[in-house]
Amino acid sequence: MLYPSYPEIRDRLAQVAREHPNVAQVYVLGQSHVGRPIEALRLSGGAEDDPAGLFLGGVHGVEKVGVAMVLRLVDELLAHHKGPSPKSPLNGRQVWLVPLLNPDGYVRPQRKNARGVDLNRNFGVGFSGQSPLNRWRRWAFYPGPSAYSEPEPRALKGLFDRVHLAFSVSFHSFGGFINYPYGFSKTRPPDAALFTAIAREMRRRQPYEKYRPRQLSWLYRPCGCLEDTLYESGGTLAFLIEMVAR
Repeated sequence: MLYPSYPEIRDRLAQVAREHPNVAQVYVLGQSHVGRPIEALRLSGGAEDDPAGLFLGGVHGVEKVGVAMVLRLVDELLAHHKGPSPKSPLNGRQVWLVPLLNPDGYVRPQRKNARGVDLNRNFGVGFSGQSPLNRWRRWAFYPGPSAYSEPEPRALKGLFDRVHLAFSVSFHSFGGFINYPYGFSKTRPPDAALFTAIAREMRRRQPYEKYRPRQLSWLYRPCGCLEDTLYESGGTLAFLIEMVAR
């Protein structure tokens, strides 16, 4: 499978904004370590304060299927938008789509950003940088020297500090799991039953692979991950989907 280049991703977002000016706007959330813009596409058929959701890809630069998934969602949402119809997915809500959080890692390609930091260990809640392993820069999951030390998580934080997200879905690979908080702890979240019910409904509605619902900490503990931060800081129903790519 051929994945789009970084310039092609940006061109696609710009094209959508040109062709659908009433519902689509492109925002620059920030820049990567080497200065590449991190862009978001906002799709909405309503007001600025409508309930909001986030679809995110490319947190890890080598997991390109997630980038393709977010771009596919752009097409699906626009294809099913029927103006003010109650059945439109954009009626009364706003959807933020960030295809690529880690453009430097995507271009190289490598899992981590240009400074060698795993971006999904660099968010605030549960951040852990004190153990000897977490201070080893060559470790695959090196979290960085401190929470939000990297410009890419800070760029995303600027979005969720400004826009309350009712839900969030980030796409990773591989494995076939629908994960939910917590990652940094094996403690069950207060909304565990709701998370499980939503994850099972996601599983039921897609006919190709039987994804398995799991709490993020079921195998290992991703401390400082986005999902825990969104859930703890704003009550966001945040999911991390490990996709199956064929």
